[in-house]
Formats: sequence, C-alpha cells, structure tokens
Amino acid sequence: MADIAVEIVSVAELQYWESCVRQFEWRVKRKAEREEEIRQHQIELERQERERLQRLEQARIDRLLEEAAALRRATEIRAYVQAVIQASERG
Repeated sequence: MADIAVEIVSVAELQYWESCVRQFEWRVKRKAEREEEIRQHQIELERQERERLQRLEQARIDRLLEEAAALRRATEIRAYVQAVIQASERG
C-alpha cells in the first residue's frame, strides 16, 4: 500500500515538474516571439520614417525645379517685353 502511495506521489510530482517545464518553455518562446514582433514593428517604423523623409526631399526638389522653370519663363518674358519695347521705339 505504501508503495502505491509513493508511486502516485512520484508520478504526480513528475507531472507537476513536466508542466512547469512546458510552461517555462512556452514563456520563453512567447517572449522571443514578442521581442521579434517589437523588432519588426521598429523596422517598419524606421522604413516609414525613411519614406516620409524621401517624400519631403522629393517635394523640395520638385518645388525648386518649378521655381527654376518659373524664373526661366519670367526671364524669357522680360526679354520678350524688352525686345518689343525696343522694336516699337525704333519703328
């Protein structure tokens, strides 16, 4: 009878420790998964920030090109107006 009781307690203790090990392994795995999720999220935030900065830089470049084109047009118009004035003064 005592042997049976010892066996029952031994099996119960073994099952308890196996449960503890499984729980620990699950927690370790879940922690690693969560750390990976956080790392991936950080990578995504950094990618989005790089894209935002690239869009800002492209907008600056586009604006500068538009201003340069407007300056060229204004210079051409001034030259044309000046030529017309000179032509009308001569004729």
